[in-house]
Amino acid sequence: MFKKSLLLMILFVGLAGQLLAQSHEFILYAFPPATPLNWSSPLKLAYGAGLKGRLVFEHGKNKHTIGHAFMELRKDGKRVELTGSTTAPDAPSDADFITKRGYGLGVLFAPMKGALDKSDKLDGELIERYKTGKVMFIRFIINEQAYNRMKQYIDEYRAKGYDTTYNGTNEPRKGKGAGCSAFAMSFLDVCGYIDPQFTQAWIRRVNLPKSLVGGPITGNHVSLAKTLFRAHWAKPGEDAILLEMWDPQMMFEWLQNTHKKAFQMYKEQGNYKSMKVLGKNFRFDQRGRATGLIIDISDLSPTKDPIWQD
Repeated sequence: MFKKSLLLMILFVGLAGQLLAQSHEFILYAFPPATPLNWSSPLKLAYGAGLKGRLVFEHGKNKHTIGHAFMELRKDGKRVELTGSTTAPDAPSDADFITKRGYGLGVLFAPMKGALDKSDKLDGELIERYKTGKVMFIRFIINEQAYNRMKQYIDEYRAKGYDTTYNGTNEPRKGKGAGCSAFAMSFLDVCGYIDPQFTQAWIRRVNLPKSLVGGPITGNHVSLAKTLFRAHWAKPGEDAILLEMWDPQMMFEWLQNTHKKAFQMYKEQGNYKSMKVLGKNFRFDQRGRATGLIIDISDLSPTKDPIWQD
């Protein structure tokens, strides 16, 4: 146990300590669900999110049964933004859309009354998550041009009132709503910094049976029983609607697996070999029991396409 702890200390603290203070940073955070969700069928997903996850006591009211993702923007060592997309305090619950409005799986596309997280609330949650390790974070060292583009994006996002719509079609740059993970990832998208590794490992893709998708997207009414007791997703040839979403659970698990691979290489070869994201070597960071990454992309110019795609 002591030997493993020593190796971890060398791997994480030693490498992270090499990083000097940076002028501009974008930080991506992801909390995994209260309990890992089983996406093998609508029934198992509903059981995990609707029942099993609610019975977990860790993190209390902030356990996030389906996970959560948010962002931080920093300049000259000071925080400028710490926020994420969420439902407004007086918004109907997901359960209301399913039980009272007959949305079925259409709840995954339902526009809801939204708001942006308060930084003090997220700060409190992060303190607790650093103690348990139930958080993924990646620190992107960016240049001034990327920082300015992200800052313009969040300022205009608020000014246009886009923050008042949660979920929807999850196209924040079109003003058509954004769940937490779509919102957080849109900052990287605005600068063209979404690496293929992320799209491959962090996006959940599921063919939803169209017969179970109600609400605005189809105009159908789907009963609760029909939604809950479906034992499989759409079969080949069945009318389906593709769900593609940035999944906080997959983000968290990717970082865990990346950490394990790097630690195994360190143990086997006696030296640390870094992996690459965006063509850059990344380093590990440590906050309490939580492991993160540091990726320096400050020499990459952001894209110059229009921020808004509406």
